[in-house]
Amino acid sequence: MTLILQGRLVGGLGEAAGFTSIPWVAEAFRERLGIEVYPGTVNLEIDVSEQTNWAAIKATPGIPIPPGQAGFCDATAWHVQINGMASGAILLPHVEDYPIGKVELIASKPLREKLGISEGDVVTIVLQAPDA
Repeated sequence: MTLILQGRLVGGLGEAAGFTSIPWVAEAFRERLGIEVYPGTVNLEIDVSEQTNWAAIKATPGIPIPPGQAGFCDATAWHVQINGMASGAILLPHVEDYPIGKVELIASKPLREKLGISEGDVVTIVLQAPDA
């Protein structure tokens, strides 16, 4: 089953580069996702019309990312294709009040540069989910 999600590229809080550079975090992405993660995430804002697709992705089996240190949260990840040109993963932190319309992407390359995208551009994510 193919699940497709679109969102607009938006700026983030600027904290993800530090987080993804923590040794145990980088190791978790390497071990669990096979991604030598580029520091930071790319943030997408999902329109209300895409919420059903986002809910369908969240309902598929993802890859659990447990915290490697006290004070950090669990997360779930899904391998995706981004704009048909880059492999990466959606990273969903399990924190209270996480914005329902926010999607964070990680990859081994700087996605903005690799895809030639900038704030406001529409990004398409494709997940090949196992058939139920």
